[in-house]
Amino acid sequence: MASQAPPITVLMPVFRPDPTHFPYAIESVLDQTFTDYELLVMESASAQPAKPWLANVSDHRIRHHVVPPVNRTALLNQGVERARGALIAIVDSSDIALPERLETQIAVLDSDPAIAVLGSFIEWIDEQNRPLGFQTLPTESKAIRQALRRCNPIVARTSIFWKRAILSEGGFRGEETVADYEIWGRMARTEASFANVPLALTRCRRLPAHWDRPRLAHQLVAEMEIRAKMFAEEAGIRTKWQRVYERMLLRLPLDAPLRCWMVPRLRKALATGK
Repeated sequence: MASQAPPITVLMPVFRPDPTHFPYAIESVLDQTFTDYELLVMESASAQPAKPWLANVSDHRIRHHVVPPVNRTALLNQGVERARGALIAIVDSSDIALPERLETQIAVLDSDPAIAVLGSFIEWIDEQNRPLGFQTLPTESKAIRQALRRCNPIVARTSIFWKRAILSEGGFRGEETVADYEIWGRMARTEASFANVPLALTRCRRLPAHWDRPRLAHQLVAEMEIRAKMFAEEAGIRTKWQRVYERMLLRLPLDAPLRCWMVPRLRKALATGK
């Protein structure tokens, strides 16, 4: 007889897991104060598999699936389909979820079941786990919906959402760097409710690849296309500031620490108007 489905699936998309960061990510999920969940490790096959590290972890809550090489968007969709929980929390394979993350987010959802997607503030860290700074985001649904016209105010790596809400929209689509922004935009047009916990519940890692200039430029173009498609009719006075923001990001020097300092502040200014 099949075991009872857990209320939550922690979905961890994996691509060539880093031998240093991946164990931290797994450990952070297994150390959660809320324990009734499954950890679904969805891996895109590569020459550097996750199996050797997972073989050293004995925990019945872990499910490991390897699929032929795909991009992040496709891997997320396959993970959502395989998830047994009604709620799905995303934890990236290089990030560290703080022990109270699931417990805190579940408490918020219990108090307001209408919330479809719930994120949180972020603590950014570097390759050596050194802090780079905190990123605050709008917390209320109305403010988040307004911020969506300018930027992505809910980062997938911090999010927990109802599986049915994602499936009802047809899943994630488009460029892998902006697939979360794209689906939040679609959900906003159907009056979905959003929120962010005003606490940093995930230590999100900034890697050198995140600051590659062509990659960043490609992401910004993809974001602009989403805004033009979904929010053109709602564009207001901040359109001018949006252009300034995007030009600044494209022209930032290659010094990663400077970018790590500036990007959260620029995003906060657009998201909150402060």
